[in-house]
Amino acid sequence: MTQRRGRAEFKPKISLGISAIKQNIGFSSYNLIEVSIENLEDYYVATELYLSKSREIEISGKERVHVLLKPNEKKKVYWTVRLIGQLSGNYIYTFPVAVYSFDNLSAETSFKSKSNDAVFSEEEIIGALMQLKEEEEKIYSRSVDLDCVAPSEFYLYEQGIKAICNIKNSGNIYLTDLEVCLEGECEIFSLGISQERSVEFPVEIDKAGKTELKITAKNNEVTKAAYLEIDVLDEPAIEINDIEYPPSIEFGQDYSVGFSLNKASYSVPKNIVISLDQSGIIKGWEMNELNSNKPFIVNLPGKDFSSKRNRFRIMVSYEDNKGKKYETEEEFYITLSKISFAQRFVIMMNKIEVWLEKIFR
Repeated sequence: MTQRRGRAEFKPKISLGISAIKQNIGFSSYNLIEVSIENLEDYYVATELYLSKSREIEISGKERVHVLLKPNEKKKVYWTVRLIGQLSGNYIYTFPVAVYSFDNLSAETSFKSKSNDAVFSEEEIIGALMQLKEEEEKIYSRSVDLDCVAPSEFYLYEQGIKAICNIKNSGNIYLTDLEVCLEGECEIFSLGISQERSVEFPVEIDKAGKTELKITAKNNEVTKAAYLEIDVLDEPAIEINDIEYPPSIEFGQDYSVGFSLNKASYSVPKNIVISLDQSGIIKGWEMNELNSNKPFIVNLPGKDFSSKRNRFRIMVSYEDNKGKKYETEEEFYITLSKISFAQRFVIMMNKIEVWLEKIFR
């Protein structure tokens, strides 16, 4: 690898690589930045590394780190960072991060963030850092493969959700007392050379939102971790709020009804059907999904009223991703004021017309 400094080419003494341990994090979450550095020379090399980032990223600890490398040595350096500031839930953000050396070598990476991504605490990120360092110290960990799968999303009402892990010993050491765990649920067994084994764990989560499961495999010789990102969904919910209407109108007077459909769940309601029923006269709308609160204003004619109190029903039906159906409704009343004898006759004829339409529809 060569890099230009001004107009002169030079051969770098080190190589740099950088990655974010968590590719997607929620607002105010912590993350871990891993920098790989290698001495390309056969003598000692000292350098200084510093992290460049946007103003929404806060570094825990020092921005600059001094590194001394033995001949041809490889090392890893870590920075714990956190998202700060006011971020909008309407956007997906990409945050670039770069590492620079004293000789102006650089490497870049990025991670993304949106409002409903998993939020990692400082304690969780420090735990991930300790896990990585322990894997580096136990060299034989490189000879152990741990692969896990689980549904990427499921509803809280679903039962029997499992994480299935496959662990393989690709090295030349017989592994005894290997402890494989998920959230305190563990299995202990031995794993021979070139042997592999499958392990199942129940997944029990009681809170909606994106989360991460950590599965570990440990004994005296190895430590290995696998991470699963899971989106746990609650039952979708829609609330009908902010209903506005005139308590009474005069016959023939046009009027408006307003209301709002509010998303009252973490999961997104799907296949939504909205109906406004005025004593059997129904107006309807459809929506594919409700990602945020949505207001409605409906303009209506006053000729479709009866002389009595008129009942209105706002009915909403919707589904979740599994096709399970849900319903909700609200009602209100509007009355006619100052009805003349002639208007009563027109009201009666309108009711007969509506009745005939229902028969011959």
